[in-house]
Amino acid sequence: MSKAKELLLECKIKLGVKTDYKLAQALKTSTARISDYMSGKRNPDAYACMQIGLVLPRDPLLILAEIEAETEKNETRKLFWKDFLLQVRQATRRGLPMLLICIAFLFPARPAAADDGLTSHNVYYVKSRISKIFRKSAIWSEVKLDIALLLHS
Repeated sequence: MSKAKELLLECKIKLGVKTDYKLAQALKTSTARISDYMSGKRNPDAYACMQIGLVLPRDPLLILAEIEAETEKNETRKLFWKDFLLQVRQATRRGLPMLLICIAFLFPARPAAADDGLTSHNVYYVKSRISKIFRKSAIWSEVKLDIALLLHS
C-alpha cells in the first residue's frame, strides 16, 4: 500500500468518515483528486500534505518527505528525502527525551499538598507527567523507550 493511501485511510479513521466524498470535503479537495491519490495516479501536493497534517496532528513537511521518498523517480532526490527523514528521526530521538523531562519538572501536575507518594523527584511522577503532556503527540511512541532508558540509567 502506498504511503499516500495509508495516510488517507488514517485520515478517514481519525475523522470518522467512510466515503471519499466526505474525506475530500474535510481535506478541502475534490473526490477525483482523492481517488487519484488512493490509486497512485497522483501524489498529494504540498497543500494536500498540509491538510493531511492538520487532520492527523503530524508535521506536514514530514508527510511530504515520506511521500516523496517513496515516489520520487530521480534517485538523487529520492536519496535526499530518505536522508532528510533519517536525520529528523535521529534528531528527535536524541533531543526530545531530555526536553520532555525538563518540561515535566517545570510544570507540576498537581498541587504540592497532594500526598500520594508522587513527587517531582520521583521517576514515576516524571514518567506520568511526560505521558500526560505528550500522550497525543505523534512522536511520543517513537521516544517512549528512550525516555525509559534515560530515567533508569
